[in-house]
Parts: sequence; structure tokens; C-alpha cells
Amino acid sequence: MKEEPAEICYNCKKNETNLRCQKCDELICYKCSISTPVGYRCTKCVSFNKLPMYKISNIKLIITLLCMMPISVLSGIISTILIPSMSYYNLISMIVCLVYGLVISQIIFYAINKIADNKRGKKLQCISLIAISMSLITRAYITNDFNIIINDINALIYAVTANLILWEKFK
Repeated sequence: MKEEPAEICYNCKKNETNLRCQKCDELICYKCSISTPVGYRCTKCVSFNKLPMYKISNIKLIITLLCMMPISVLSGIISTILIPSMSYYNLISMIVCLVYGLVISQIIFYAINKIADNKRGKKLQCISLIAISMSLITRAYITNDFNIIINDINALIYAVTANLILWEKFK
């Protein structure tokens, strides 16, 4: 039995091949092909799209960011009222900070989730970090103490707790 003469790959125009794309039936060489569960496909036929839950428009991101600003400012005001600014460790205030970090992360998660239509991804992780940072800035402005790391351990505890939780939730 005589073998058919090989033809040239339509993608790279270099290699001879008899392999065809399973979907569009174009000639592709092994280097240009992508193995899928249904056979080899060309790069045009393989979808490299993101999952829908990770696709979010820029307008939706801006709306989410703008809607988070008042929530963040309110969070900073509440944290200033509930949590005293301390430069030393106190077990009770640390527990209050952890609980506040848990509560505020849930509130921010719920708000971002509703505004962004249950989307996930790095962009929303960054928006959640911005929200917590705005809360810290509001707290620092109200207390007139911008050296949070040294003078306000409590704020640092609730911010780190909230950021870690939100980062994981929006993965």
C-alpha cells in the first residue's frame, strides 16, 4: 500500500504533515497541534478563554471600586470607635481585632460579590485589598496617627486578617 504524499502545515508553513485538526480539518504539524481529549486540534480551534467567573468588564470593576469607597470609609470609622489604638499587645483587644477582621471581610466580600455578579480573580482581590487599605487610611486620618505599623498593632491585626480572608475568597 502506497502512502499519500505529505502536505505542508497551514500554521507554520514549514513542516510536512498528514495530521489534520479534528475540528476544522486543516493540516497541522505535531509542533503546531494541541492534544485534546477528542484528538489533535489547531490553535485556532482550541479555546484559551478564561472561565466566565473570571471575566469582568472594566466598567463593572470601576463601579465595584466606587461602591466600595463608602463601605471602606465606614469600616475605618467603626474600627476607630470599636478598637483602641495600641502600640503594645493586649489579648482582649487582639481577639476583638481578629473578630472585627473576620466580620469586615465578610461584609466586604458580600458587597463586592453582589456588585461584581459573583465574579472572582486577581482584579477583585486587588479591589478588596484597596478597600481594607482605605479603611486603614480612614482610621489613621481620624486618629491622626499615620504610623500604623509601630503605633497601632490592633489596626494591623484586623487589616491582615481581613486581607488574608478576602484574598482567598476571591481566588
